[in-house]
Amino acid sequence: MSLKSHIEQRGRASDLAKKAGVSLSTVTRIASGERNPTKRMIERIIAASNGELEYSDFFAPVEAG
Repeated sequence: MSLKSHIEQRGRASDLAKKAGVSLSTVTRIASGERNPTKRMIERIIAASNGELEYSDFFAPVEAG
């Protein structure tokens, strides 16, 4: 599952951002492919997702739509 899919299915981008300690705009820009996350940022978002996301989810192709 990509970060974008995770956000679309859960509808909690703001909660994920808050738990990860990053801004909402950072999370949405990463999800849309507009920003490349650092390794540390990926780790924080994975931890904030309670294991629903994996490192490889950040390298999945961005979905159209």
